[in-house]
Amino acid sequence: MGTPTGSSRNQPLPSSHPEFTIAQGPGFHEFKVRADAKGNGSTIPWTLLILPVVLMLAWDQRARRPVIAVLTLLICAGLLHRQFTQVISESVIVLPPHGLQLETQKGFRGIRMSTASRFIPVSELHDFLINEGLMGWNVRYYLVALQRPAAGSTTRLHVPYEHLLPFFPVLRIVYRRVQDLLYEPQQLDSHHPHE
Repeated sequence: MGTPTGSSRNQPLPSSHPEFTIAQGPGFHEFKVRADAKGNGSTIPWTLLILPVVLMLAWDQRARRPVIAVLTLLICAGLLHRQFTQVISESVIVLPPHGLQLETQKGFRGIRMSTASRFIPVSELHDFLINEGLMGWNVRYYLVALQRPAAGSTTRLHVPYEHLLPFFPVLRIVYRRVQDLLYEPQQLDSHHPHE
């Protein structure tokens, strides 16, 4: 899938974070982080390499030990499911002045199998910020979109890039651009209502 006509794609941090790209066009700005920074998929995971051997052993055991054969097949099915449902990319798509969409694509080696999207209207987007948390002994930064739906509802936290957790330089660029695209026009209008 290419970039739509009239739009552009660039890599603001090509040497340090090649997995991060920005695409923009009429009415949208997409900030995408890919799981595989190399993007070539040249290595085969060890689980797929041993799968034929395990399947041969299960086939050999099917008559003598059917329970072991069934368990082996279930384990193989679980390994295949895990390989084909890995997160391959996550995006923050800004649609000014409508809101923002958080998107996660899952698949195998760049082949998209499924996409999950969440749209947050700008009227419900209370704030978009960078937060920090502990992950083991490390401090990790992450983005948070605070959604405050209709009156009486509780505030929901949405974490963009929750599976891939890109590093701070990527988060800073996304944070600043989202602030500029969604909040700056509103702040200017509120300070200058007669213009």
